[in-house]
Amino acid sequence: LDVLMPIDGEVGTKVTDEEGTALMLSEREEPFLDIGIAGLYTWDLDGHAYTLSAGISTQQGEEVEGYEASAGFKYRF
Repeated sequence: LDVLMPIDGEVGTKVTDEEGTALMLSEREEPFLDIGIAGLYTWDLDGHAYTLSAGISTQQGEEVEGYEASAGFKYRF
């Protein structure tokens, strides 16, 4: 659980399409919550480490609403 406070209140997002890249600016003045849950599983097989990870989070606030998910795999030899 995180509480995020905008410092300068400005967020830039780069959007790319066939015609090029544009920078879209938006202002955030109110704090918002980032709530997430994640899992990590690691095992060792013959001296090699394998790790699976997954997570999901939601950002909610007066000016912000969004969702994010991630999954990963790591192999160490």
